[in-house]
Amino acid sequence: MVARVDSKHTKRGLDKTQRMVNEWNDIMFVAATNTHKVVLPKLLNNLARPAPKVKYPIAWTSERQRRAYFASNGFGHGIPYRRTGGATKAWRAALVRGQGAIVSKVTNPNSYLIYVRYTRPGTRSRIQQMHLNTGHQNANVYIDQSRREWYTVYPRNLIAERIRRKR
Repeated sequence: MVARVDSKHTKRGLDKTQRMVNEWNDIMFVAATNTHKVVLPKLLNNLARPAPKVKYPIAWTSERQRRAYFASNGFGHGIPYRRTGGATKAWRAALVRGQGAIVSKVTNPNSYLIYVRYTRPGTRSRIQQMHLNTGHQNANVYIDQSRREWYTVYPRNLIAERIRRKR
């Protein structure tokens, strides 16, 4: 015995479905925007915190690293290195609405950050011991904390926005 199901799709029914999908996309984006406004300023504030003063003696990862530092004039930044705040001031956050996704992006264009305070997901840490001894906090700690807060706040904002629109 073969079961057969027939369904008739009308333009009116498909239009209604499309309106519902669009409405939910808008609700999700508004909820994400509201969450972004709450969660991301805290994250950026934590990431922008300058590290404490340098602790001497410097804990070089290797003798080779120490020699390279002095031979390259502080890796091109002079000796002694003077902090400019470039790494902490360069963090940016943006909410990006893409095809089927809403992504909260946190970026920093400084390539040297992987040696100072950030580990890319799925890679081993390359943060140098001297930076850990100085008190540079691994940025991943703050990013993970922000992610957990996002997953707590976003569902509440989603429900609140849905209720607000039903009124």
